Amino acid sequence: MCRNITELRGLEPPATSDEVEAAA
Repeated sequence: MCRNITELRGLEPPATSDEVEAAA
């Protein structure tokens, strides 16, 4: 999970916490 969140945040810096959790 941590890896996915890190990758998502790296690809989309403007991603909000809600989006990160939903994507995870």
